[in-house]
Amino acid sequence: MAELTFGFWRYLLARKHHTDLWVPGLHRAFPNLLDAARKRREAEDRLEHLHFLRNRVAHHEPIHRRTLLKDYGELLDLAG
Repeated sequence: MAELTFGFWRYLLARKHHTDLWVPGLHRAFPNLLDAARKRREAEDRLEHLHFLRNRVAHHEPIHRRTLLKDYGELLDLAG
């Protein structure tokens, strides 16, 4: 599992996996998302946002104009 990329985890939440992964059990990994009807999309959006940020950092691109406290809060929400 340590060899899997962040992109792997991000795309695990893609719409194409809704019926075969999300519905049977993957939704249980995000118990604190409030809206049950939009859980997958909300988790996917948050993970996509963090994936984008991670790529900016990994490629030494500027992030100083971002609201980093907001980014950090989203990371904590998703991890929760």
